[in-house]
Amino acid sequence: MHAEQMRGRVSVVEFFASWCAPCRESLADVLAIHAKSHADFGLVIVAVEGDTPALRQLIARTAWPARTTVALDSDGSLAREWGEDRLPTSFFVDANLVIRHINRGYGPGFRARASRWLGEMLAPAPSAP
Repeated sequence: MHAEQMRGRVSVVEFFASWCAPCRESLADVLAIHAKSHADFGLVIVAVEGDTPALRQLIARTAWPARTTVALDSDGSLAREWGEDRLPTSFFVDANLVIRHINRGYGPGFRARASRWLGEMLAPAPSAP
């Protein structure tokens, strides 16, 4: 996964594991936001596990939006680089590659928060007077 692949578009970088129930819920919320909003944001899924049968099944049965990237992080190097310290962790990255929001863990209110953050990040910039 290279940052240049994300430049110019709002992205959600989702650190998860297929064996982690809260991770699957967080990922489902992000996918639902994408489907409902019809917004054009990128989705980068970072699987913090090796190429396991459970991960392959999850990838095969999920309807991924266009331009979704799935990256394996079995050695933990991406997690260290991004500062991920628990699963799931969602990073909301603007078009200039600035992390605008981080959601660590999963719980009530995540979908509403993520929708609001993405809405703000995807809103057209106000025009100058």
